[in-house]
Amino acid sequence: MALEFVSSEKGKSKLFFESFLFIKDKQVDTKIYWKCEHSKKMKCKARVITVNNFVSSSNNDHNHNADAAQLEANKVMQKIKEDAENTRDTPQFIVSQASAGLGNAVAAKLPTVNNIKRTIRNVRVRENVAPAIPRHREEIIFPEEFTITTNGELFLLHDSGPVNDRILIFSTARNINLLAMSQHWYADGTFKVVPPLFLQLYTIHGIKDHVAIPLIYALLPNKTEQTYLNLLREIKNLLPADDAQPQTIMTDFEVAMINAIRIEFPQTIHRGCFFHLCQSIFRHIQENGLKREYERNPEVALTLKLLPALAFVPPQDVIPAFEDICEQNIFSPELQVIVDYFEDTWIGRPQRRGRRPPHFAINMWNCFDAVQHGLPKTNNAVEGWHRAFQMQLCADHPNIWKFISALKREQSINELRIEQHISGQPPTISRK
Repeated sequence: MALEFVSSEKGKSKLFFESFLFIKDKQVDTKIYWKCEHSKKMKCKARVITVNNFVSSSNNDHNHNADAAQLEANKVMQKIKEDAENTRDTPQFIVSQASAGLGNAVAAKLPTVNNIKRTIRNVRVRENVAPAIPRHREEIIFPEEFTITTNGELFLLHDSGPVNDRILIFSTARNINLLAMSQHWYADGTFKVVPPLFLQLYTIHGIKDHVAIPLIYALLPNKTEQTYLNLLREIKNLLPADDAQPQTIMTDFEVAMINAIRIEFPQTIHRGCFFHLCQSIFRHIQENGLKREYERNPEVALTLKLLPALAFVPPQDVIPAFEDICEQNIFSPELQVIVDYFEDTWIGRPQRRGRRPPHFAINMWNCFDAVQHGLPKTNNAVEGWHRAFQMQLCADHPNIWKFISALKREQSINELRIEQHISGQPPTISRK
């Protein structure tokens, strides 16, 4: 049986054997003599001799009982020290994780919270765990551990280099292959989780059997069209086939990304998120002082909801359906401003011949085909992943090293989910 050790407060090893702890007495070649940790205080004569990490003989006749609570507390402290050395989690987070579910007897044997936090800081100083936190994007130099997954696979697949508009793309070879096989991509950005050196984390999810899987994690310095173009070009370079293009990509209605997708994936159908369509309409309701009326008058709410409902009409029937609604004179004068906005932005104003092009093409925000094919009509799964990742970080705008450590943990969980999905475990299906 392999020997088990725990560390003392001074970092020395204690032997855990048959529910008791022993400290090192002396060593002769490969033979180590251990004595009970209470040999001085309680004159305990119990001894153990180990050779090459195996017990060769023992006298485990103690003059005191084993302190199970203290032994468990020692193991907890050992785990805390390991987490301090191997993760970038905050001391508060490490303590909260280690103390979850502890019994009162074990908790009473632990040092105070402040002393535990001091131990964590001391371990990190001694092991020189965390690299210096860079002040500018150009200063980031990656130690190897921040470029690979927890399994040792390459994780930082693209770094544009020490420039002001630096882009970092994290993924794996398997993720890229899954992305190439996915006909439908779902993409969105989030802001609170990013290190202060960057503006947003932009993630791209593939879909397999109605399950959205995060496959690309990109740190971006801004929201410009050029940055999005650079991102999409690098993703295309990573894909195994030169002409690989998804059938559809869903994003919000950010013009810079719309233009970038049109340039880099000209054959791909670009769909807008239905939730963002509704959000845009409601924002206009608020801006025009109609929020109170919308929330308190069911008739007003039902009437205005006819506008986003047009997303579920076949694309070729959207304009006739809109005109039919308008001809029914159901919009009061105060609501006409919302109708005008909707027509300008999503339908197109009438002109001498037909209509002007809207700001966003009908085919982009229409959901009819997505519903027909059982595809999500929103990016809610992507935004849900963003919220879950933010909760894992426990704080907004972590430093670059803590962010990457959390991303590596998320990728490990993601790999487990992929394996379970491939093995046939039933997924949670979202059709939102």
